[in-house]
Amino acid sequence: MLLGLLAALPARADDLLFQEARIALPPPGAGQAAGYLEVVSRAARPCRLTGAASDVAERVEFHRHLHHNGMMAMRPVAAVALPAGGRLSFAPGGLHLMLIGLRRPLAAGESVQIRLETDVCGSHLLSATVVDLRETSP
Repeated sequence: MLLGLLAALPARADDLLFQEARIALPPPGAGQAAGYLEVVSRAARPCRLTGAASDVAERVEFHRHLHHNGMMAMRPVAAVALPAGGRLSFAPGGLHLMLIGLRRPLAAGESVQIRLETDVCGSHLLSATVVDLRETSP
């Protein structure tokens, strides 16, 4: 009964917070780029990230790095669970966004708009900064 009541509650715009959203500057001529961010849930119920889109790419997918037969492999993920009151990290070497089929070259410092869709926590537009990760690595 309580789950039914929670499911009936409308999503609030501030249910999910998006922090440190960034896109790794791809090498010249690359057709894809990786995206990273922190998602913080202030929602009273769990939700799932079910899709993403951006004007700069033909498609945006959720991907996860996995160890498979002693090697690292990157695999697409259809949806990503976000527990109520939880936190989710999209980071290098783990869960991340892949912007595939870049429509134009990206430039360090520019802002890229990404729309994230959820099952019950609404649709969210966020801004990610393109960063050259080679400049921030030791």
